[in-house]
Amino acid sequence: MNLENIGEYVRGINFADPTWDLFVWLFFIIGSFVYGFVMGKDRIVVMLVSIYMSFAVVRSVPLVDQIANKTLGSISMFQIVLFFVLFLLLFSLFDQLRVFDIGSGVGDKSIFKSIVFSILHTGLIIAIILSFLPKDLTDKFSFYIQKVFISPIGYFLWTVMPILALVILSGKSEK
Repeated sequence: MNLENIGEYVRGINFADPTWDLFVWLFFIIGSFVYGFVMGKDRIVVMLVSIYMSFAVVRSVPLVDQIANKTLGSISMFQIVLFFVLFLLLFSLFDQLRVFDIGSGVGDKSIFKSIVFSILHTGLIIAIILSFLPKDLTDKFSFYIQKVFISPIGYFLWTVMPILALVILSGKSEK
């Protein structure tokens, strides 16, 4: 994976006939950009915990195939919808109750931290959503989407990097 191959990949994107790859990349770029402005820097811990808790709950729902068939008809769609519903509920609840208002340096006014967490949270959400899809669907994504979000290494990095960033970037705020 070198810059020349990435350049060819980008030049090969057909905006007149968009693919799911294009949708994933646009969601990643726009989501990362909008996240920092909309969510604010003070909710990083709440957001991160809500994402991980929602994912853990969705992955542990018993009889998911039977529930999915009776509701949305698709296990993947059921998991994605349930993930977003739980995420929004947990985020709202934790934010309202100020459960994770620990006064750490994460909530400071650093634009750098906001950008880092915007990218990491958006990437984590994309990796989680793609993990719910069946293999026959994920195999249809481009090499780059598979490497960055779907591969075991990519998925692992998106899962771990927000935690590492939280630890590394927490501390005294820059004044």
